[in-house]
Amino acid sequence: LVLHGQHTESSFVVVWSRDTDVLLLFLAHTPQNKQVYLKSGTNKKPKFISVHSILTAWEMQPEVALSLLAFHAITGSDTTSFLVGHSKKTALGIFLRNVELLSNLGKTPLTQETKQNCEKFICMVYKVPHANTTDEARVMLFNKGTKPELLPPTSDALQHHIKRSHWQTMIWLKADEPDPEIPQADECGWEITDNSLHPVLLTLPPVPDSCID
Repeated sequence: LVLHGQHTESSFVVVWSRDTDVLLLFLAHTPQNKQVYLKSGTNKKPKFISVHSILTAWEMQPEVALSLLAFHAITGSDTTSFLVGHSKKTALGIFLRNVELLSNLGKTPLTQETKQNCEKFICMVYKVPHANTTDEARVMLFNKGTKPELLPPTSDALQHHIKRSHWQTMIWLKADEPDPEIPQADECGWEITDNSLHPVLLTLPPVPDSCID
């Protein structure tokens, strides 16, 4: 959709889709010289979403629009996990104040600094801004009486989630390329079992045995 939308000679493009992913893709990839509308709703009650108007209203810089894809991937999409107990609306406010934390996600290579920034962002989403790792955040929240199921993921689990978010963001960022080069999924937080892809959830136990003892 993005590839054909960008390369059409027309400056006026209508894309028929009700998918959030498609909206974000066009927010990231719409050139300044095109007017793009997403047609949603029903046949009897169609609704047209003006992508270029959203960009103008938000006064988005290109870097912010591109980083929205990373934000969508790391906070949960069709292919990545959601953060329990935290809505995208709340996380969006944190993202818009700290765009730089996700600005390199999806851009090769996935560096240690990018992973640390992503982990810091997740700590901020869980309202533990002083923590640098989700392991630290888990201890702080646990000591405050937070239920175990509402704790952030462990740093180990989050690293795999970041890899999957990086992989998905990379695919979205290359949506305007006819033949993008994408690394293998099993190198990016996934594993192949019985000819199917499965997310790698953990490589370390969520709680050390010494704590249980």
